[in-house]
Amino acid sequence: MPRGKDSLLKKEIKMPFSAIAQKLPAQTAQTLALLSAGLFVLAPAAMAIWAIIARSVDGVILFHPRFIRSYIWPFSAVLAALASAAALLRPAEGKESFFKRIIKEPVFLLFLGVLLCIAVSQTVNGWGYYALYGAEAREETVFMQLGYFALLFPAGTLIRDGDKKLWLVRLTVAVSLLMVACAFTVWKADSRLSLVSDWRPCFSAIYANTNYYGYYLSVAVPAAAASFVLEKRAAWKAFALLALAANGAALYVNGTMGAWVACAFALVFIFATRLYIEKKPNVFVFVGILVFAASMLAAHFILRSGGAPEGNAKNVETLVSDIGSIIKNSETAPKAGSGRWGIWREVVSLIGKKPLFGYGMEALYSNGLSEVAHNTRPHNEFLQYALFYGIPAALLYVSGCVGVFLRGKRLRAKLRPAAYICLSAAFGYLVSSFFGNTIYCTAPLLFIFLGMGYQRAEKGE
Repeated sequence: MPRGKDSLLKKEIKMPFSAIAQKLPAQTAQTLALLSAGLFVLAPAAMAIWAIIARSVDGVILFHPRFIRSYIWPFSAVLAALASAAALLRPAEGKESFFKRIIKEPVFLLFLGVLLCIAVSQTVNGWGYYALYGAEAREETVFMQLGYFALLFPAGTLIRDGDKKLWLVRLTVAVSLLMVACAFTVWKADSRLSLVSDWRPCFSAIYANTNYYGYYLSVAVPAAAASFVLEKRAAWKAFALLALAANGAALYVNGTMGAWVACAFALVFIFATRLYIEKKPNVFVFVGILVFAASMLAAHFILRSGGAPEGNAKNVETLVSDIGSIIKNSETAPKAGSGRWGIWREVVSLIGKKPLFGYGMEALYSNGLSEVAHNTRPHNEFLQYALFYGIPAALLYVSGCVGVFLRGKRLRAKLRPAAYICLSAAFGYLVSSFFGNTIYCTAPLLFIFLGMGYQRAEKGE
């Protein structure tokens, strides 16, 4: 065969792949990413609807980690992977490919470093049962934690249309309202769900643990508050304000102190950043804070009228007392924060023994160290990453999260409302993570919102 014809044949063989890539609709990657994120946003809604209908403890059992692991995660992971593949296959016309842009993005590189640390740590420590299947009650596997950085965050960055992103935020706020309805409905119908501790009635909506719902509220409250501040239409402002008030009341009754602190810091974040961006106080921020405070105060008096002499207000007194005992290093200091201070001290000691690669997934379980730390998890996600995968992994994780917010600061003049709301929700979660663990039902929301808040300048983000 003549050389010219051979060359032509090679081009004909290569053409179909190029043609397929170019024929992919421009919005394919974004649509797939939206579906991937939407699954995690809507997952609690299905369980909440069932719980409200059932009005029994059986409604809560359905929202089990196995539901996330067996149904939500596989579908969401496939959709996120396809979204990234679509973006890689179809580079923007006249611009660098998606792959080349990722290489130049520092946050992507930092999170890639976390992925490598996790893989190396597990290889060093062994891919045992807890890495593959997770611990009982959580069933969070190492593949889920890899997916946070490799799938959910990149997928979030592909949702670049401001209107579509805003609708996903509105859906999040709507689901949070449904969760509040579920919490009060099921709590009233079945006292077993109130998890009464002394005089304090606590409730957890469709979650098996009050802390899980509290940390969900750490995302929902700032999302609703920022939506109220930035929504343009009066109807959506009113809807967001209603959600903020309802979630504030739910947060008070729930009684998770870490979530209280997270929501307080998130509201301060919104106040400070809007003042920094707009160069003047925003009246809607003040209204939102007042409504949130009023809803918590109303919940307090309602609880008192129901027989709780102090409501959950004793949480504040306990927090002040705990801080004082830590500063004084008294004998009661290890019990501060429901025992968290003692756990953190033991975990820091364990980290110092294996600082480079950590102990692997579910370190306290797999190494028989739960008795040493007096718990099965550190109750601090930053310490958790260091304990599981080593100090380098924790530093890369923190640097990546900080990088997302620094990007928002640099592009503040062009930061669209939806991206700002996502950053506010992510900030609330990150504050709550000082007191909690990565949980199958809430941790994915952090990476989805971080991704949606981390946008590129050419799209006005």
